[in-house]
Amino acid sequence: MAERKVWARELQVQYNASVVTCCNAVGISRTAYYYEPKLTDDTAIIDALNALIEKHHRWGFPKCFKRLRKLGNR
Repeated sequence: MAERKVWARELQVQYNASVVTCCNAVGISRTAYYYEPKLTDDTAIIDALNALIEKHHRWGFPKCFKRLRKLGNR
């Protein structure tokens, strides 16, 4: 997906085309074109989730998710 975003940006600069035209040409939506991830690295969340699972191995994902949120992970 990131590769297609780069292609769309290159098309836009090279041909002075609209974002819609460039996104259609490379096969992505405008939403995907403008999307910027909040976290570049998910290892902190993965580590916190793994630690929680080790302590409470019978909990399901919804309960773990709520606990992570309660502990301050957004």
